[in-house]
Amino acid sequence: MQASLPMYNIPEMHPAFAAFWAALRDEATSRGVAGLPAGLRYDLPAVPDRIDADVIFTQVCGFPLLTRLKGQATILLTPVYDLPGCDGPMHTAFFIVRDDSPIRSIPDLRGKTIGINSLLSNTGMNLPRATIAPLAAGRPYFGRRVITGSHTASIEQVADGRIDVAAIDCVTDAVFRRHRPALMRRIRVLAETVQSPSLPFVTAAATPPETALRLRDSLQALVGSPAALGLSIRGFEALGEADYRLVLDHQDEAARLGYPELV
Repeated sequence: MQASLPMYNIPEMHPAFAAFWAALRDEATSRGVAGLPAGLRYDLPAVPDRIDADVIFTQVCGFPLLTRLKGQATILLTPVYDLPGCDGPMHTAFFIVRDDSPIRSIPDLRGKTIGINSLLSNTGMNLPRATIAPLAAGRPYFGRRVITGSHTASIEQVADGRIDVAAIDCVTDAVFRRHRPALMRRIRVLAETVQSPSLPFVTAAATPPETALRLRDSLQALVGSPAALGLSIRGFEALGEADYRLVLDHQDEAARLGYPELV
């Protein structure tokens, strides 16, 4: 078995991740889930090519969950974060610019350079695309598009002035403001995107249903614990694939408006 938390994965978060997994592992073991790994893997990409059958626990982005990874995972629960930009099980992305940028509104972004962490990212591509689509009138909105490879790189490139704007999810923003405040003092939130469900915790589709149920119960048992609060998680909600369909609705609406790509 393998377990990982590839989202919000910067070294400063590893102690909180380890504490969360240790607490979850203890709860799940007490409920009869055997063979759980002692620790988490931190070397996996945020958007994997696939979810292997031996993945017992991980967190995934909602857009690839319904596209590249469709049918490969079972949703366990969706975390409810106690952070700005989160609303129950929903979250948003923040458009970020340099603190000294003259850009003051989304219309000011026309013709600027945007950085995108991944073309399969919900918060880095899909939600900003849905937000820009009504303004784009079926034409390119930005002057240039750069694929940065990660939210970390997007933040750094905005701060360095290599790109004018990027969209990062609100949890990433909070994580960086807590752990890398000097960097984030060079960053300003310009606006929020439309909403979608937060990133769910999942298990591989091959995981037996009874095991998945015990994992859900174990997650719920962590509500109010130091391990959950250490990740700013104040609860969980049971969302299904139909709820995550909203990310594809955003994609489809952008296409209907003649803006199928964030450009």
